[in-house]
Amino acid sequence: MSELWVERHRPQTVSDIKGQRAVVDRLKAYAEM
Repeated sequence: MSELWVERHRPQTVSDIKGQRAVVDRLKAYAEM
């Protein structure tokens, strides 16, 4: 069966997330806790 579009194109790392700087900053801050 073919892969879903969202699975093929989802970000592999936090750095791959574009246009969501606030979310990226929160995720990075949470990971450092």
